[in-house]
Amino acid sequence: MLARFGDPNSASSLAAKEALQKFISICKERGLPLGIVIFGNSYIDGDSSLDFLIERVLELCKQEAITCLDLRSTFAPYQEDRKLWANRADAHPAPLAHRLVADRLMDTFAEVWLTR
Repeated sequence: MLARFGDPNSASSLAAKEALQKFISICKERGLPLGIVIFGNSYIDGDSSLDFLIERVLELCKQEAITCLDLRSTFAPYQEDRKLWANRADAHPAPLAHRLVADRLMDTFAEVWLTR
C-alpha cells in the first residue's frame, strides 16, 4: 500500500482519487445522498502508518461537502485491551466494535435516513 499510494501523485493514487470522485459525481448527478464511513484497520493494533490514505479521503469529502464518518477516534480508547477484537487470535470486529459503529452511524446519519 505504501509503495503504491505513498506518493499522492503516483499513478495508483491518482487513479484511486479519480475513481472516488467519479463515484461521488454519479451519486450527485442522480440525487443520491452519500456519506462515507472510514473503518480503518488502526483499531487492530494502533498502526497508523496508512492514515495518510484516510486523510486524503477526508480532504476529498470536505471539498465535495460529503459527510464522512471517521471511526478512528471511536476505537482509540479501546486499542490497548483488544476489546474490539472478536478474540485474541482474530482481529475481526467484536460485538463491542459493531455496537460502537452502529451508535456512531445513527448519530451521524439518522437525520438523513429518517427524513428522506
